[in-house]
Amino acid sequence: MNFIFSEIISGVIGAIVGGIVTAIFTNRKSIRTRLKSWWIGNKKIRMSISYLFSIRDDEGNYLLIKGNRIQQYQPIGGVYKYFKSFQPIKSKLEVTDEINKNFYDPDDLRIYLPGKNLMKLIEWFKTGENRETVITREFIEEIIAPGLLNITDLENIDFEYIHRKESGLRFSDHFEKEEYLIYDVFKVSFSKEVLARLKENSEKNPNFLWVSQADIDTKNTYIEEQAIQIGEHAKYITTC
Repeated sequence: MNFIFSEIISGVIGAIVGGIVTAIFTNRKSIRTRLKSWWIGNKKIRMSISYLFSIRDDEGNYLLIKGNRIQQYQPIGGVYKYFKSFQPIKSKLEVTDEINKNFYDPDDLRIYLPGKNLMKLIEWFKTGENRETVITREFIEEIIAPGLLNITDLENIDFEYIHRKESGLRFSDHFEKEEYLIYDVFKVSFSKEVLARLKENSEKNPNFLWVSQADIDTKNTYIEEQAIQIGEHAKYITTC
């Protein structure tokens, strides 16, 4: 009887320990971020939350746009915006807007906040409340406004959510601060006619560039023997 009881206890303890180990391993990145943000405490960190479009042609090339803040080609997309209803949360979590005038746009989720409040901000963002959730604004600004497509073409375009990529807390040499980046990636599917028109019009515009997977992997390509930099975050659109 004692032997059976001992075996049962051992099995229960083993299951509990195994569950704890599995939970720690599965959530190790989140745990690491939580501990590091707690350690940073009141010190301000930078955060940017954006969405990217994976636009791929039949040859496997991806469409990028010339950045207007950094000299590079990068995925179509942009930073989410928050609404006025975000103000109470903004005050509570001690959030301030981007301080670099070259990167500031009103209501962008390109912000600064104390490290201790990072996890609360992430949890808020994942609720989808008090912020932009419709992701066509940047598509209209970057694809339709320049004339690559017409607004009526949206009827023949599908936007499919693929995944969310989070950088974890890391030091940014450019901003000289700890930084946390979130990217939501959407696959864009077109009718053959719309894709053909997008290809034709984008190839006439120097602000757009079709690049290969290899170009994105190496973070650069060449135009007329001149090296062109590709944004590091472009790698996230190639896993669709």
